[in-house]
Amino acid sequence: YDFKVSVVSTAFYKCALPGTKPLGGEKDIYPYTDQMALLQRAAERAQAWGTDKLRVFTFWRTAEPERHYARISEEIEKAGEFARGAGMRLVIENEGSCNVGTGHELARFLKLVRPTNVGINWDVGNGLWLGETPYPGGYEALDKSRVWHMHVKGAECDAGFKNCRETFADQGQIDLAGQLRALAHQSYDG
Repeated sequence: YDFKVSVVSTAFYKCALPGTKPLGGEKDIYPYTDQMALLQRAAERAQAWGTDKLRVFTFWRTAEPERHYARISEEIEKAGEFARGAGMRLVIENEGSCNVGTGHELARFLKLVRPTNVGINWDVGNGLWLGETPYPGGYEALDKSRVWHMHVKGAECDAGFKNCRETFADQGQIDLAGQLRALAHQSYDG
């Protein structure tokens, strides 16, 4: 069917940042000490599957995420250098269970990250869980030149952003049509 792999979805840095206490009580499937080996295996799979993008995260969310951004950016920079050596790009996904969960958080965080092979996996639905209007609000905060991959889904929450859930892409509270028009207007090709 001529399908192509666009990104390898890793669990890289979906673990506790050493010395921090995650808010949600998530368990590390791969502990911090195993993360670089996980990244290496993901890069090998990406090379075999013909893609150069690896989806990564920013450690389990803490009570004050931005307090840890400088340290997390150092970790991402180390991973970015490894990825560059393997011919890979890292795409950071905004996810509410992690320290970067909204478009606004992702925009602030990426200002600290220097490697040019680190960009964005924009998950248009995830910011909603943290009370952000993903489009246009969260998306407008992003550096569009660094949006290299995107997840498409619908989401909806009850009043006060309680009981959030994913929906089909054409349902929910996200202006997905507006998001897709904005991507087309900006000549997004990811």
